[in-house]
Amino acid sequence: METTKNKTSQYLTKIEINDWLNWLKKNDKWRYYLLVKLGVSTLLRYSDLNRLSWNDLLEKEILFLNEKKTNKKREIRIERDIQESIKYVFNRLNDSL
Repeated sequence: METTKNKTSQYLTKIEINDWLNWLKKNDKWRYYLLVKLGVSTLLRYSDLNRLSWNDLLEKEILFLNEKKTNKKREIRIERDIQESIKYVFNRLNDSL
């Protein structure tokens, strides 16, 4: 009889997440910075985050999407600090073009 181990996940603390975000900013990893910031704030899977465009995010208070894995329709409020981060990253990326 084969036994299976339960899989467990280790989660990052708020301090670890903030350290990671600060490192990404310091090293000009803006796409990853926004990916992590959005992922943490919306709890979306990478497969859903990866499909987002600037048009989905810029100047929006609500994000509408169909989740890829579950096909659920989601309506996610984008908090003010996240909206500001989106604008900031957009401007940083466009300034470097």
